[in-house]
Amino acid sequence: FASSTYALAQNQLLSSTFARRTLGAEDLAKTTRALAASKGYSGEDAPIMTGATSELVKAAAKARSENNNTLAINLLLRAARGESQDGSSSSTESDNKPLRGEDLGNAHPSVLFALGQTYALLKEWKKSALTYEYSARAEPNAMQRSRALMGAGVARARIGDLNLASEALGEANRLNPSDASIKVALASAVKLNGDPERALDILREAAELVPDIRER
Repeated sequence: FASSTYALAQNQLLSSTFARRTLGAEDLAKTTRALAASKGYSGEDAPIMTGATSELVKAAAKARSENNNTLAINLLLRAARGESQDGSSSSTESDNKPLRGEDLGNAHPSVLFALGQTYALLKEWKKSALTYEYSARAEPNAMQRSRALMGAGVARARIGDLNLASEALGEANRLNPSDASIKVALASAVKLNGDPERALDILREAAELVPDIRER
């Protein structure tokens, strides 16, 4: 499959609404399910976003709509740290500092999801993968978690982490088996990871959902 398949999958993810610890090596899917269960989430319980965080996310969405993705990143980093909106639109050195593990562990999953999206727009794939993964760890809603895992999988594939890409996309597919775009991305990762026969099986499943999909 051409790399354009990943671009199509990423574009599908980036078109969704603007909506915590690293998942580790091969057990991403197991860890995600276990963490959600340990928190007692039914799949729909959503963490509360504070007013200050919400304002920063809105400001970041506006910056993104104006193609100012660098500013959007800075605003989202502040939101992830639990800072408030001070009305300044300028980028500062402190705004752009990487998030600490504690920040990632405590950040709202929707903020981390938005960071993953925006880093992907900037083609900063490692940062995109990490923030998507943290989002998936903290996100109780199965559909949103599948989107975060899809983003993580596409980003991992972009940097050649095909095992992690397959794990993330496989879990996204388990959570949301009716999304053909997830299956197409999973098939690409599986094929690149050396299993073309399984990839074709997954593509056939996708074609049952969207007949226009052709096996490649």
